Amino acid sequence: MGNYRRQRNYRHANHQARNERYEAACFRPLERAHADTDIPADYVAIYPSHSKKECESLEVPLQRAFFGPRQVLPSDVASIPRSELDPQQLHELMNDYLGTSYALDKARYSLLRASLKYSNDFGVAYSLLRPRWHMRPLDAIDNIRACIATDNTARRNAVRDGYVVNKGISPRRVWDLWSNRVVPTWMVCTELEEYDCTVKQLNKQRRFFAVSHSWVDREELQFVDTPINGYEWPVPIPYATNLECIRTELLHHTSISDSYKGRYGNISLAEDRNLAHLSTERGAQHIQYAWLDVLCLRQEGEDEDEQLRAEEWKLDVPTIGTVYVGANSVVYYFSGLGLPFRIGDLEHHRHWLKRAWTLQEHNGSVTSFLAGITPSSPQLPHPNNRSDTPLDDSVHEFSAKLNRLPQAGSADLFHAIDEMRRRCATSELDKISGLHYLCNIDRVPVYDIGEQPNNAWLLFLEALPAFKRATVFFSFPEPGIGGKNQPVWCPSWEQLMDAPKPRQSEVERSLEVHFDDYRGEFSIECHSVRCQLIGFDADSEDREGRVMLKSETGEWIPFRAQADHEQPIRDGGYTLLFGDYDTDGAYGSNLKDTLRCVIGHIKSGVFKKATVIDVNIGRLYSELGQDTVGESGAWYKVANLNRHVDIVLA
Repeated sequence: MGNYRRQRNYRHANHQARNERYEAACFRPLERAHADTDIPADYVAIYPSHSKKECESLEVPLQRAFFGPRQVLPSDVASIPRSELDPQQLHELMNDYLGTSYALDKARYSLLRASLKYSNDFGVAYSLLRPRWHMRPLDAIDNIRACIATDNTARRNAVRDGYVVNKGISPRRVWDLWSNRVVPTWMVCTELEEYDCTVKQLNKQRRFFAVSHSWVDREELQFVDTPINGYEWPVPIPYATNLECIRTELLHHTSISDSYKGRYGNISLAEDRNLAHLSTERGAQHIQYAWLDVLCLRQEGEDEDEQLRAEEWKLDVPTIGTVYVGANSVVYYFSGLGLPFRIGDLEHHRHWLKRAWTLQEHNGSVTSFLAGITPSSPQLPHPNNRSDTPLDDSVHEFSAKLNRLPQAGSADLFHAIDEMRRRCATSELDKISGLHYLCNIDRVPVYDIGEQPNNAWLLFLEALPAFKRATVFFSFPEPGIGGKNQPVWCPSWEQLMDAPKPRQSEVERSLEVHFDDYRGEFSIECHSVRCQLIGFDADSEDREGRVMLKSETGEWIPFRAQADHEQPIRDGGYTLLFGDYDTDGAYGSNLKDTLRCVIGHIKSGVFKKATVIDVNIGRLYSELGQDTVGESGAWYKVANLNRHVDIVLA
């Protein structure tokens, strides 16, 4: 309630003066020629903060104007301050914009008065009342209280012992495009389902979409104080656009019918003209809410607000990916928020395809729209594109890279790591946080702004499923740096980002690296045997050497082995760790040619990894005179063989 109280009282004493300055800059009186007499009486025209001449000069056609249902508020109407509203005036405005004729009885008066307690201006009150306007007034008041309590409980229970345990929780805020206000999600979620407010519930009536965009360099950003977010923080947007232009374009995407949907489907100039009037069709589908990070995720602001931002980000950042999966659709600004779409330099550190943050915003399972389309924007290839116009190589390359992106929530760990390695980020923590979502990990650590990357990577490993940890253990040839709280059995975060992509090993499914929360240690149950390694020349291309196993008769038996990496392997004695010899865990079936093994040393009961090698299994069977492996087979002829032992990993 403290945050809502701060919103009610406004954070700045000169708020009304700031509102007037904002309106003077953004909402100059429209020229008479701006009026459109073709608009039906129950529809409204929304223009960005420009004169008619400036609107027509905008490069993106969908940013010039929006014609839609009269329930969409002009921004100057949304900015009517609370100080100029009483329940009666609010009642008249609500009836007018929603086309109702409810009487102002005692119960409705109580509802209106209650709504003003949560509102800074008419826009916020409109967001709160609109989904509840047709309820019985006293039921609406009860619903408001229940939604606040539900939201508070859901967010409090979403984090436990430093982990996010409810990834499906709704975003903290949404942008109500109809009122042009950023509001808490509880204001728009009116249905209570098992005391939880989730993204799916928000999207139940298909009213919510997400916006993905690339960020421009800091020198190209302006930081705007705006009533849209209640002046909670300066909103970073490119100098070349403004929030009113962005809202105008997004309003078009709130009313796009299925006939205009397609995966990364471009919108031709002819379709632009249809789209501009599609919003006035009676049967158009209207989505009222959007999620845009610069408005809905608390950004850097005044120093006294940094602690609040750090607290919110603990939950809000790890659940960003869920927003894009739960959305009705995703709108992409590939060239920068609100900016015209260009292919650009695909290797530029600010390009959408080069940012780590955008990996979790890519979701091919929902409808996607390409924003910032201009008459000169390149046409992207897609199944419905029958254009005979040849496409540039840059367009083909852009489309190919787009289609190769890992799917959010279901990405292979090694593919996701390889993508992150090639991406840029403001903080390495953004890459690690993105991995959690890409790999669909159930137990996600909170996002700690001050956390060191290596510690965050260790938390990722602790949350990773045990079988995937085993895959990391058997695949990466380089041991970790060790040291305080850092493991040796896997590489550090810096090593991971600098090393080439390893070959993902086919690890037997029963192999698992377990993590003991109480002791804070990793361990694995596997087979182990003492051996001698010789002949792994670091300068040799094939790096083939010999693994020497001692039989029970004292004879040393050589087996051919290979190393598919450049990690040094010195001649000498090692402990060899390995799993079963087939891909489905049953001896004697699906036999492989080679067996992936980890070599290292055991000291004081703890295994310290050196690297990994592949041992020729066929050679192993041949030398021991066995065609198959059984309970009384050849392995019992090997000295110092330990089967299914639990080994603690350094």
